[in-house]
Amino acid sequence: MKGGGVAIGVKDSFRSKKIELTDICEINENDEIVGTEIVLNNNETLAIFSIYNRPNSVINDKFFGKVRAKYRNLILIGDLNCVNQNWYCNSNNANGLKLAQIIEQNNLYVLNNDSPTYSRGSNILDLTICSEAMLGFFDDFRVLDTEISDHYATLSSFISLDIKKCTQSAKRINWDKFRYQLDKKPEVNIVAITPESLEKAIKSLTENIKNAMVEATVTYEFKNNKSAFIIIPESVLELVRTKRKLRKIFQKSQLPEHKKILNAVSYKVSKILKKMKMNKAKGEFAALANFNQSDTKHWRLVNKLENKGKQSKESTELKVNDVKITKNNEIAEAF
Repeated sequence: MKGGGVAIGVKDSFRSKKIELTDICEINENDEIVGTEIVLNNNETLAIFSIYNRPNSVINDKFFGKVRAKYRNLILIGDLNCVNQNWYCNSNNANGLKLAQIIEQNNLYVLNNDSPTYSRGSNILDLTICSEAMLGFFDDFRVLDTEISDHYATLSSFISLDIKKCTQSAKRINWDKFRYQLDKKPEVNIVAITPESLEKAIKSLTENIKNAMVEATVTYEFKNNKSAFIIIPESVLELVRTKRKLRKIFQKSQLPEHKKILNAVSYKVSKILKKMKMNKAKGEFAALANFNQSDTKHWRLVNKLENKGKQSKESTELKVNDVKITKNNEIAEAF
């Protein structure tokens, strides 16, 4: 049986999980629905559902009622094949009349404008619906001039959502501390050299090394909300390492000649990185000339352009041994 198909893609840095539909209500074989929960920083949940309702299928009103009762923050998007003049269609069909009643009963809102989403007619079949709580975050709805089968793609924008990010962790060994901790361990003494005594000594020494490693390991937890990383060539990484070594030397010596060398290397690193970012941006715009709606990197660039000029509140946060660091210079020093 031919269907429309449903899918949801979620940024991997967002805390989210798939919604098990059978936990909400009874789903029949004609329903094509997928949903995800995204955790917000106020510990509330945003539920997003992608829905396809076949033209000859009766819309599942129980599903709408159950998800509206369960989720305060709710977005429903999909090809519902529901025609109704309430959302700028030329006529009404049975499913359209039923959906209009569902929307009114559950205090939901259709966010579409009067742009048709169906290329073989002037009807609006692909709807974006949200709960009242999400209206304050709604920014824009557009029908894109890009056909997906016999439908146009739609873009619904919500802004100022404070989404909880997944934290990542990294570990670093402080080798000076490791040597200090290892020196503090009891010496391994061998009175008589036998296979048993050697085995015991090796075991004790290994245990001392393991414990010193644990005590000298610093754990970092961080949330990186910046854009994707640029791959840095090894030659540039080596230059960055040289810069760090020079900075340590200058911090100890405070000599003008060391400062001069450090400034020269820092300027060179900065110039190279700026050039790499510029080349990356040029490459993105060149790729956008051959826009492909199936390519996620093209959509990322579209979103970047859409958000140009909007101030971002996102920042990098690092936790070092349970102490939060947010200033860029302190984060750099920690590494």
